[in-house]
Amino acid sequence: WSQGKAPDMPSFFRLRGKSGAVISAVDVVRGLGVLTGLDIIDVPGITGYYDTDYTAKAVYALQALHTHDFVCIHVEAPDEAGHAGNIDEKIRAIENIDSKIIGTLLDGLKSLDDYRMLVVPDHATPITTRGHLAMPVPYLLYDSKGKPGKVKAPYDERAAMEKVPHIEDGYRLLDELIK
Repeated sequence: WSQGKAPDMPSFFRLRGKSGAVISAVDVVRGLGVLTGLDIIDVPGITGYYDTDYTAKAVYALQALHTHDFVCIHVEAPDEAGHAGNIDEKIRAIENIDSKIIGTLLDGLKSLDDYRMLVVPDHATPITTRGHLAMPVPYLLYDSKGKPGKVKAPYDERAAMEKVPHIEDGYRLLDELIK
């Protein structure tokens, strides 16, 4: 929030050998993308709030996958609902992510033989505390080449506390996604 110096961060391509892009309405997420050499995809109608255009994020991500190996879609709505203590908006945001983003992506990726998708929040923002908590977060990693199986635990913060395997350093999830 004041003058400063940009941190020296290695490029995503140099670290992973993959090209990438970010779709987000949140400046800090876009800034991290710029600092790591990811392309920023501007999507009309996206906001950092409940009214974001979820479907447009997915459609633009599918288009970006024609020229990029990796696309990060960031959605702020569940976090904002957590801060507001608004359970109805948090549920609605998660449902919108499921149907309008993940559903659209799965439909659009059907033609590909091989892809992976990681669904993960950046942190917990429980309705009860209205603030961020340092705790494990739930994640889903889908591999189109993987064998179908049963979901072993619900996808929620309580289950994340008990989830095995547990990844202590969240940034290592990229190692699981990009192999």
